[in-house]
Amino acid sequence: MMDPADQVLLRLADPAARPTLLDADALLQLAVTCYAVDPAAVTGPTTAVYDRFDLAVALPVETSLSARLMRAGDALPWDVTAAWDTGRPPTPGADAVMVGSLAVRTAGVGGLIEAVDVTEVPVTGNFTAALGVTLQLSAPPNGEGGAPPLLLPVVVAFLVDDGTSPRDLLRATAAARRVARSYPSPSPPDDAPARRADRAVCWLVPAATFEDDGWPGGTTADARLAAARAWLGPQGIAVVVT
Repeated sequence: MMDPADQVLLRLADPAARPTLLDADALLQLAVTCYAVDPAAVTGPTTAVYDRFDLAVALPVETSLSARLMRAGDALPWDVTAAWDTGRPPTPGADAVMVGSLAVRTAGVGGLIEAVDVTEVPVTGNFTAALGVTLQLSAPPNGEGGAPPLLLPVVVAFLVDDGTSPRDLLRATAAARRVARSYPSPSPPDDAPARRADRAVCWLVPAATFEDDGWPGGTTADARLAAARAWLGPQGIAVVVT
């Protein structure tokens, strides 16, 4: 029988099965980790465009040497660098790396004022009354109440949890981040929110992970997951449960 981690990896690899794993909620987690996106302002499902999806990306094992040489009378030194393969097998880096874009739909603005309701509100002190004003706005002019989707470029390295400890996952994250750095990160569009991480790492962990009360942040699995996302997100780590 195939173990659960291998099943998750194969679902990640198969373009037809990938949306069952990286669904709209999971992709939104990637978006809020990489960009200053307010989840409360998102009005539609987040989708993805996969330009590249590599599996089992390893870190090459090589040795490098750098030196600075200067001869008497030279105005500038010579910088010499060299790197060579040690012949040892590559070390694990990331289970997969995604290069693509996330389509995030947020609430639009620009509706017209259709009605104004003014009410008199009693107050204390030197004044006997105040006015309360309520505005009723029409829907924004761009259709169904949402602005055109933002296309946010991302580079994400994935780690599939196979039952390792959180400490091991954090250690593996360092290698996954090095792998992600080897991929070019496209510049976001001018109207994109502020970028939080140009390359992120995503943990794919079983939902049962947060049933362990060793995780801080609350008395329920959902509260512990939310707390973990809150302190891992600023470190460029997204958490997606499987």
